Order: sequence, then structure tokens, then C-alpha cells
Amino acid sequence: MIALAANSKAYWYLSRSTGVVSLFLLTCSVLLGIMQVTRWASPRWPRFVTQGLHRNVSLVVVAFLALHVATSVLDTFAPIRWLDAIVPFQAQYRSVWLGLGAFAFDLVIALVITSLVRLRLGYGAWRAVHWLAYACWPIALVHGLGTGTDARRGWSLALDGVFVAAVVGATVWRIATSTTVAWRRRAGAVGATIAVVAGVFAWTLVGPLQNGWARRAGTPVSILGSKGVAASAPANSAPRTNTPSSSFSIPFSAQLTGTVNEQAPDANGKAIVVIDAQLRGGATGRVHIALQGAALSSGGLQMERSRAYLGTVAVPSLYAGNVTALQGTHIVAGLRAADGKRAQLSLDIVIGANGTLTGNAQALTENG
Repeated sequence: MIALAANSKAYWYLSRSTGVVSLFLLTCSVLLGIMQVTRWASPRWPRFVTQGLHRNVSLVVVAFLALHVATSVLDTFAPIRWLDAIVPFQAQYRSVWLGLGAFAFDLVIALVITSLVRLRLGYGAWRAVHWLAYACWPIALVHGLGTGTDARRGWSLALDGVFVAAVVGATVWRIATSTTVAWRRRAGAVGATIAVVAGVFAWTLVGPLQNGWARRAGTPVSILGSKGVAASAPANSAPRTNTPSSSFSIPFSAQLTGTVNEQAPDANGKAIVVIDAQLRGGATGRVHIALQGAALSSGGLQMERSRAYLGTVAVPSLYAGNVTALQGTHIVAGLRAADGKRAQLSLDIVIGANGTLTGNAQALTENG
């Protein structure tokens, strides 16, 4: 039997959370750096406080970035190697957007190394590298939008908006209050800053926020159906046309019992894993999931195609969709009924002997 995966969903959660915290801390570091450059101070906030905070926050950024990189690599859901975290734009998974993250990480490492040898390097060279490090922030922002799991969620977009407003506001204030640069150059710098922000905003609207972005971004895991998984649709399933989703109650939390069956890999090394389970103890119904992908030598399955169904025993395809996340034995599927209602189904399963299955299922409604 091919296991669903060998990774733990803890890495997935850690990777997501450390990425958000890293961007927050990097934002704070940029703001403190601007305060330090402008020599801003007050009776209650002397300059040495800004200097100390800037140094310490920058060190914490490095720690969280390292943890973010480590958990991203250890989470086997995405084929990210250690080399991909250091050498930009050569990964198989979202090469451009992951490459931007690797580039930002390299800039941070360069800043740390040059800061450690600052006395030997010289102030001029160190300052040049230090200014380059400010590029980490916009690069990290685009990296998060382009490859982040939560990029389309409301709270994530709200946080990004706050970060952008804070950094752009501080940058414009720094340029506008400069007394060493001619006003025309300052106006040009402010205009360039606004143009960059507008460009990122427009790209976000037509890119990450649009359906199908995962595929266009270079994700090897497709959530589109294929002949293989379509052939594994639940038996005796009636067409969903004009079938009201109101006949099935969502939200719910229930227990699962069922089976996991695997078709042996074909000549191309592709295998199909089919999950067929009954709901009980909170809801009565049926869950059917088919996964297709390359059989891994480690005993896992690299998902390439998927199909998921949820419904009653008599009509198991009231809701249909695709698996959107496969993290160890944690499965998340996005489903839609014929009348347009949407739901998110989450499964946590335990595979026993002879292909038996137990676990828990949770379904939540979604807007749209």
C-alpha cells in the first residue's frame, strides 16, 4: 500500500507562520533602519534605543528566516530542496516566486556576514551592502504573494496592506525630509516608489488573487481532474444537476470509517490511491477521494491529479472538487455543489492493516 505522504502537517503550519512573522519582523527592521538613518529621536526615545532595537530585530529576522527555510524544505508536500533555498530560480516548485525568496535570504545572509566583519571590510563597503539589504523587503513581499499558502486570505491581505502602508509611508517621509538631495530627485524617488507599489498591486489583482494562479505560478501539483481520477468516481453516483445541496447539512464534524485502495504504478510510474469512507457520529454520508501521481521510492505518492466527492450514501456526489492540500494524513479539499454552494472538507485519517481507514472529517461552508 502506498502511504499518502511521509511528512507531518506541523511543518506546513510552521512554514506558513514563520513566513508571516519573518515579513513582520523584516518590516519592523526596515522602519527602524529608516529611523536610524534620519537620526530621529525624542526625549522618550533616544537614538541608542533605535540602534539597539534595529540590531536585535534584524538578528531575530535571521532566526525566523532560517526556521522558515528549514520547515519549507522538511515539509515534503512541495518538492523544495536545501539547494533551492540558497540558489535562486532553479527549483522545480514555483521557480520564480520561490527564487525571489531564496534571493532575499541570500541578501540577509550577506548582510549578517558583512556586519560581522564590518571593521575589516570598511564602512563604505558595508554601507553599500546594507543598502542592498533593503531590497529584501519588497522581494520578500512578492515572494509571499506569489508562493504563499495564505496569500488570498483576507487576514493575510490585510497584514500585507498594513506592512506596505508602513514601509511606503516611512520611505516617502525619508525622501521628502532629506536636505542633501535636490527636490527634483526627491520627487522622482517618491514617484518611483509609488509606481512600484502600484505595479505590485496590479500584479496581485491579475495574478495571485485569480483562480488558476497555482498552476500558472509553476506548481507541479495540479488540482485539475484527469482520466485516471475521473475513472475512480464513486459508484452509483447520480448526476449533480439540479440536486440541491441543502439535502446535505454543512457544517459538520464527524468520524470516518472506510478503506484505502491503491492501483499499482503503471509503466510511467503513476499510481492511483482511492479513499472511500462513511461518515458517522455527527453526520451521515459518504466521502470519496481519488489521488493520482508518481509513486515515490520512500513509499509515498507525489500528487499530480485529484478528485473529491462528498454527499449522501444514495447520492455521493452532491459536492465535487479537488484536493487542495495533502499534508501527511491531513487532506483538504475544495468542493462545490451544483447550485453553486461551496464547502471545504478536511480529513485526518489513520490507515490500518489491510487498507482499513479511520479518522475524523470536518466540513465548513465557504462564501462565493
